[in-house]
Amino acid sequence: MKEDDNKPNPSAQQALVAKVQRLASLPAKTRVAEILADPEAKELIQAMAEEELYLTFKEVGDHEGFPLLELASPEQRQYVTDLDFWQKDELNRERALHWIALLQEAGPSALKTWLRESEPELICLILKKWVQVHTWDREQDSEEPPFFSLDQVYYLEFTEPLREKALKRFLTALAEDDLAFYHQILENVAWHTDADFEDYLLHFRTARLAEKGFPDLEEALAVYAPLSPERFRNMEAAGTLFTPMPPEDARLAPEYTLVRQPEGTLFRAATGEVREPRDLERIKRELAALANRVLVADGKTPDDPAALEASLAGVAGYISIGLERLVSWDVPRAGELLARAPLASLFQVGFDGVLKVQRQAERQVTAWLRDCGLSLAFLDEPWNAEIQGLLWKRPKLHRGGRAGEPLYEEFASLRQLRELERTVETAHLVGSVLLALMPAASWAAGWRSLEHRDPEKAPLLTWRTVLLSAFARGVLSSRFVPERLTMAEVRRFLEKIWEPNRRPSRVAAPWKLELSTWLGGLARRSPGEMEPLVADLSATIEGELGEATPAELERKYLETLFLLVEEEVPGD
Repeated sequence: MKEDDNKPNPSAQQALVAKVQRLASLPAKTRVAEILADPEAKELIQAMAEEELYLTFKEVGDHEGFPLLELASPEQRQYVTDLDFWQKDELNRERALHWIALLQEAGPSALKTWLRESEPELICLILKKWVQVHTWDREQDSEEPPFFSLDQVYYLEFTEPLREKALKRFLTALAEDDLAFYHQILENVAWHTDADFEDYLLHFRTARLAEKGFPDLEEALAVYAPLSPERFRNMEAAGTLFTPMPPEDARLAPEYTLVRQPEGTLFRAATGEVREPRDLERIKRELAALANRVLVADGKTPDDPAALEASLAGVAGYISIGLERLVSWDVPRAGELLARAPLASLFQVGFDGVLKVQRQAERQVTAWLRDCGLSLAFLDEPWNAEIQGLLWKRPKLHRGGRAGEPLYEEFASLRQLRELERTVETAHLVGSVLLALMPAASWAAGWRSLEHRDPEKAPLLTWRTVLLSAFARGVLSSRFVPERLTMAEVRRFLEKIWEPNRRPSRVAAPWKLELSTWLGGLARRSPGEMEPLVADLSATIEGELGEATPAELERKYLETLFLLVEEEVPGD
C-alpha cells in the first residue's frame, strides 16, 4: 500500500462537509432521518461537532436520537452524557438509569460499549442511590443473606422496588461482560461515599466542559464586563485584543450557531462577508463557546435546547449591537471586523450599549418614581413593561404579549435600543412635569392615602390620568391642577377640545399647542420638546373616546383617563 493511500481524499472530505452543513439547516427529525439513511451515516455523525450532535439528540428525543449516539465517537458520547446526566453539580441518577435502559433496548453490544467507555466512578454513583452491598462470611454466619446475588459473594439489597428489575438487568450485563470489573464496582459501592465519587467525576467533567466554553461561574460572569467602543478601538490599535484560532480538529465547527441566526441582523449579514473558511470556522466555534458561557453566567443549564437557543440569540444580538456601535450599518466593514476581532469583545461592546440605557433609566426614571413613592405601574403600558425588561439583571426587550401578559426577547439591533432610549427620555420628561406640579413628598403622601382609602382605584392612577385631569381642569377653569372632575366636567372638556363636526373625534390643533405650552412651561422645555407627550396623550384620548359622542360616555371608560369625583350613593 502506498503511503498516500491513508491520507483523506480532499474531494470526499469536501462532500462530507457540504452534507453536514446542509443537514444543519433541516428540521431536527428530517435531519436525523437523512443521517441514518445515508450510507456514510457513521462518518457524517462523527464529523459533527459535539454541540451539534447533542442539540440534535435533545430536539428529537431519546428514542429517535439514540441511534445517532450508537454511531457517535466515544468523545461525542462523553460530551452528551456530561450534559445530559447532570443538573448543575449533581448527577441525575434517574436520567442515567433511563439511559441504561435505552442501551439495553439497543442490544448487548451498545451497553458493553458504554460500560467500557464510562468512568467506574460514574457506575458506582448510579448504583449507590438504589443498592446496598452486603457480603456473607460463611464462618461467622451459616445462613445466607436474604438478598439478590449473582456470585454468592456480594448480596445486593435494592432500596426502591420500582427500580429493582432494571437494576438487576444492568448488574447481570455488567457481571457477564467482566466479572472482575463487577466485583470492583460493588466493592467501591460498599466502602465509598457519594461525595467520593461525585468529587472525582465533577473534577474531570468540569475540565472537559471548560474546553467547550462552560467555565466556572466567576469566569463566565466576566463575559458581561462592559467595553466601550472607544476602549475597544484603543485595545485593537494596541494589539491587546486576543482572537483565538480554531484548533486542529478533524471534527467540524458547530453549524447551528450560524444556521439558526435570524435574518435581518447585522451579525447575520456580516458573516456573509467573511470569505476565509478558517475565519468562519473560528466564528462558529467562538459563538458556540460564548453562548455556553452566557448560559453558565445566567444560571441556566445546557440540557434545555430552548435555553441554548435563547442564549445563542442573546449573544448574536449583543454582537450585532456591538458591530453597529463600531461601524454603523456598514456590512462589508462589519464582515472585516468579524474576521479579525474576538466575538467576546464585540459582545461586550453591545452589552455596554444596553447597560448605558439601563443606567439612564435608573437615573432618570426609577429615581423620581422612588422619590414619589410610585411603582413602575404608574407609567402604564407599554412603558412600564418596556422599562421593567430593561431594568432586569439581564436586560430584555419587551415585544408585547397576549392576554395582558408581556413577552420579552433578546435585543437584536441598535434601532431597538434607540427606541427604548426614547421611551426612557419621554418617561423622564413625565417626571419633570409631575414634580413641577407637586413636590415628591406630596406625591408619596397622596399615593399612600389612595392605596389605603381605595386600593381598587390605585392601579387606575397613572401619569396619563394625572396630566389629563390637570389639563382638563385648566381648560375649564384656568387652574392647571390634578383635581378630581365630575362626569359633566369631563364631557364639557371633551366638547371644547374636539375638532368640530368630525367623527371619529380628534383633538383640535390649538388645544394640542396649548397642551405643549403648558407641559413645556412645567418642564422648562420648549413646546416642541414636549411633542412625544402631547402625541401620546392626544392619541390616548382619541383612541379611547373618539368614537363616542359626549352623551354616550360612561364612567367605566372615563375613569381610566381622568380622576373622577366619587359617585354619590342614593339615600346618603
